[in-house]
Amino acid sequence: MKPARFLTSFEMTGLKQKPRSLNRGFRYSGGMRDIPYHQSPAKNACAFACYLMTGQAMFPDMTPEQMKSMTGWEEGYVLWGMKYWLWLMDQGVRVTNIDTWDYDAVAQDGLDGLRRISTPEAYDFTVRNTRDITALLNDIRTCFAHPNFTYIRRAATIDDIADALDKNHLCEVVLDSRTLNEKDGYVPHRVVPLEMTDKEIVFHNPAAPEDPAGPHRREKLSVFERALARTKGEVTIYMRS
Repeated sequence: MKPARFLTSFEMTGLKQKPRSLNRGFRYSGGMRDIPYHQSPAKNACAFACYLMTGQAMFPDMTPEQMKSMTGWEEGYVLWGMKYWLWLMDQGVRVTNIDTWDYDAVAQDGLDGLRRISTPEAYDFTVRNTRDITALLNDIRTCFAHPNFTYIRRAATIDDIADALDKNHLCEVVLDSRTLNEKDGYVPHRVVPLEMTDKEIVFHNPAAPEDPAGPHRREKLSVFERALARTKGEVTIYMRS
């Protein structure tokens, strides 16, 4: 098997790279996904909760302690997905990530690549809030060389989510929680979609304890789509054989 490729906007010609035009009004097959819900264990820890949700959906015996050990998560630091993805791929799960971030530059040129593709503020934030930046760079290189990994470099869309749900794949979405809650500001946030129609979407939202709309939150598709577009769209899809 060939290692994963970095697909650019100039190469998006197939179904995997260019989502089909969906028939709005079609209720996507598979029904509501039976995915366990987990609340965010700390502020800005939505990624940990979402990884635990999708992980337990595929491997029911997975525990929070195992996820913490696997990912190296520590409260107060950014949690990157590469260690989780690598573990899944070693179990035979195929992972597709759709995002605009230039991982290729980081994989090839390390910190110089990260500096080149980031604003000074974003670069400083990433380095300051990543527990081990050297380990992250190594994880990116290892992950993107894995034969079970595909990276599609473009903004993800609502049709990518619909296509994943239609095929009964698990997925995670990064969107703007402020737009999602129809408030001012900008806060990237990760959620797990469960079901979607042409009018609404149901998803697990690893919200704070005071937010009652955590599990099985229903939202207008138009609002969700605006929140996704605000982050330029990131969707990660898990395909288990």
